[in-house]
Amino acid sequence: CSVAGHIRLLQAFAVCHKLDQIRRKDPENPAPLLICGDFNSDPLSGAVRLLANRSVLPHENDCWKHLNVYTWECGDSDYMMEHGFIGNYDPDDTLSCCIEEDFVDAHSDEASIMDSMSSDDSADDTISPPAVVLPSCFPTLASGCVNLPSFTNYATDFVETLDYVFASEPSVQEPFGFRPKGEAPMPSEELVKEYVAMPNKAMPSDHVAV
Repeated sequence: CSVAGHIRLLQAFAVCHKLDQIRRKDPENPAPLLICGDFNSDPLSGAVRLLANRSVLPHENDCWKHLNVYTWECGDSDYMMEHGFIGNYDPDDTLSCCIEEDFVDAHSDEASIMDSMSSDDSADDTISPPAVVLPSCFPTLASGCVNLPSFTNYATDFVETLDYVFASEPSVQEPFGFRPKGEAPMPSEELVKEYVAMPNKAMPSDHVAV
């Protein structure tokens, strides 16, 4: 979702916080760490910039653009219970909370969100974006790709870099860590275009390995 950049940024911060708690179970020898996967975030996003640069300030990234108009309601367990996403096995379809509902408050694109602002009485209750900064005790992360690929996801209507590998570097306070020695070969755009998009008979996933 292109309007959820601020949520992904805060999720990235929460992941780093939890990983640091786990790796410091032995405070004398904190374990090195790897953070990798499909982030659903492009290289200029707040989430990726936090991992690469250690901080995202309030006015330096577009990820805060929809802070006051987009919330992640489905992350609330009460909401999910109420709407039948969890906790209700109902093979006879008799529970009202299991009846499929129209999500009248959901927004599928940026235009619908911006349109809703004019009719939202709470639009004046704006929230100022915070500075999100990794603490000095958290290790510096290095990208597993010396040069970020031009894409890791290639669909007919969407081409973007979404997949990353970050690893903690060794330092004075971090005796153990990783240094990148190589990276997986990336298919060229010309090769993918021979098959129109991904996945295809030669590439079984819509994402490439990094």
